[in-house]
Amino acid sequence: MYVALFSDHTLRQFENEAMGNELASLSLGYLVQASFLEDPPATYEHAFRVQPESPTADAWVLCPDGPAESAAVSYTHLRAHETLRLSR
Repeated sequence: MYVALFSDHTLRQFENEAMGNELASLSLGYLVQASFLEDPPATYEHAFRVQPESPTADAWVLCPDGPAESAAVSYTHLRAHETLRLSR
């Protein structure tokens, strides 16, 4: 599974890094919240929850393999990378 943040404020899940087959999508809005789980599953101590701005929206719990995959990166930083990728 591969999860990517897109510039249209969606978090999308794909089968793999090739991003050919989209499995799910979560619309985040502007006031998205992300936080580490207080009581994560046994082998996923770096698990975190992503909650969109809508109080009725579903939240996603992501369970990366390690700290490098769950490192905090600002949304602005991610948008800059997306803009650079699209403009090349």
